[in-house]
Amino acid sequence: MNTIYGHRHLIWFFKELFEMTDRGIKYKGKEYSWDDIQKIKRAPGSYAINLCYPGAIIYLNDGKKIWLNGRVFTKAGEKPKFNIWSFLSGESREFIELFEFIKQKREI
Repeated sequence: MNTIYGHRHLIWFFKELFEMTDRGIKYKGKEYSWDDIQKIKRAPGSYAINLCYPGAIIYLNDGKKIWLNGRVFTKAGEKPKFNIWSFLSGESREFIELFEFIKQKREI
């Protein structure tokens, strides 16, 4: 189930963030289990800022943080997809699905 996630900018430019595996995620050459994820939460900021730049932060147990931009977050080889609700919130379907998946894995 290895899936590479990242941000797609200007339709063509994909920047890899991490790879999700069955055991957790690989980030910057290091493997993290699901237990190594301390929490995931929506990015701080005002409501108006989050409408323009929706996102989340994944906090890892070694102090590293993975910043997710909800508007351009997608899988490698794909463009960000939006349904009606995600279009209104500015968050791609992949972003919403990943956010909920990690919350369920960690029950946080």
